[in-house]
Amino acid sequence: MRVIIYKRVSTDEQADKGFSLSYQDEVLREFCKRMKYDIVDEYIEDCSGKDFDRPEYKKMFSQLEKDPNAIDLVLVTKWDRFGRNIEFCLTQIRLLKDLGVQVNAYEQWINVTAVDSGVMMLSMYLSYGQSERENIVSRTTSGSNKARRQGYYLGKAPYGYRRKRTQDNKPTLEVYEDEAKFVRRAFNEVAMGMDSVESIFKNLRKEGLSITKQTFYRMFMNPTYCGRIHVTAYLDFPEEIVEGKHDGIVSVATYLKAQANKVNNRLKGIVPKKEDPQFPLRNFLMCGCCGRNLTGSKSKGRNNWYTYYHCRQSCPTRVPAEKVHKSFEDLLGHISIKQELREALLATIQSTIVQMEGDSHKELRRVKYEIKRTQEQIEKLDQQLMNNRVPVERYNRMAETLENKSNKLQVEHDDLENRKSPKKEQMEKVLWIMSNLSNIYKSADYKGKRKLLQALFPEKIILEKEKCRTTKVNEVLALVASISGTLGQKKSGTIEKNLNLYRSVPTAGLEPARP
Repeated sequence: MRVIIYKRVSTDEQADKGFSLSYQDEVLREFCKRMKYDIVDEYIEDCSGKDFDRPEYKKMFSQLEKDPNAIDLVLVTKWDRFGRNIEFCLTQIRLLKDLGVQVNAYEQWINVTAVDSGVMMLSMYLSYGQSERENIVSRTTSGSNKARRQGYYLGKAPYGYRRKRTQDNKPTLEVYEDEAKFVRRAFNEVAMGMDSVESIFKNLRKEGLSITKQTFYRMFMNPTYCGRIHVTAYLDFPEEIVEGKHDGIVSVATYLKAQANKVNNRLKGIVPKKEDPQFPLRNFLMCGCCGRNLTGSKSKGRNNWYTYYHCRQSCPTRVPAEKVHKSFEDLLGHISIKQELREALLATIQSTIVQMEGDSHKELRRVKYEIKRTQEQIEKLDQQLMNNRVPVERYNRMAETLENKSNKLQVEHDDLENRKSPKKEQMEKVLWIMSNLSNIYKSADYKGKRKLLQALFPEKIILEKEKCRTTKVNEVLALVASISGTLGQKKSGTIEKNLNLYRSVPTAGLEPARP
């Protein structure tokens, strides 16, 4: 009898002596030698038995289709080596039978001539294999879910990480700095919202980023990068995000800021369809009449071309670009600080920062206390569940509420911890820039102008009656301009009132009055 011996083992079964490839090879060859079967070929598989989408099996079946008369029997050690799904196995057995090829198992031999008992025994063996596979899947899923809830990372390492083992041989991740530097820059730039995500991706690709655009976009939705692990719901356990055993490449605060730029499943960023140095304000201007974005275009006159900013709709707003640019430069001059106040402003900001640092330390102590108190509440609730003093349904609701509170407090804690006070040299540089906004803008190229616009104006610039105005500017600029205004007015006792403007809406004076 001409025989193909088929040996299969999945990754999880490698260590099991009864499933090992060497064991299968030994017993199958010994059986063929004893029965005087001729081994024509052999196929070795390292795949799950859940289906027959296996490279070696498909190669074997293709060979049998080409020359079915060359083989009489496909031999395995046990039926679960052939497959662990009864429906798929019976289908493949029928297809092989149509080719004139039998399938049998050395340790679970079936007498194919005994029709009734043969079918019954085959069904029993195949059912046992499927049942065992389902039990393995259940145990594996349960173990994986439990490991994830404990903060261990299973699966392929995301870009920026490498897999490693903890001291107790549990799976986790370690930062791979050659890739992590790109991840860190990407998150920081997306969190700042100063450029489109596509533009950030293209720039990083030029510098060595080695992932696809789809992977890059998905990266910002993966909490693994801030040291967290997403765990799916399983049985009575809810879906949740837990603290991981690995280090985050970015802080939780940076991750959440990048998340905030997600709108309709796309990460926002300001980028026109076409770069045109004649219209640096395009996509930054909003029509004061209808509230829609303004665009820019050229119009052919009798002797020359003329440039305009105008509404895309039927709105009559249409203003010469030269007038708009002049009005915007006036706006920059309005929000710039006066040169003669720079030294006094520097001293005032330094004292302001000292005051804010004191408030920040107080806030940090409060947050730490709240975190400790929340953890104690969670532990107390766990103890009540163990003592059957609280129903499971109520426990789940209360635990979810406390976990959400704990996560929010942790984000607040990380944000406060990561705050760094600027040095005097940095502040002097910032003040120089803020006192020369108009000149810097005029001398910048197209991309430089747009970078400055993105940094200064978190909201659109409103063009109304040929004048530019804004409802909100960068918060740091708002604080400095407010202090600058206070110094210019020389009103005693008013500086302290402006110390907390870092989180406030800009005061009057940043928005020019309507004409």
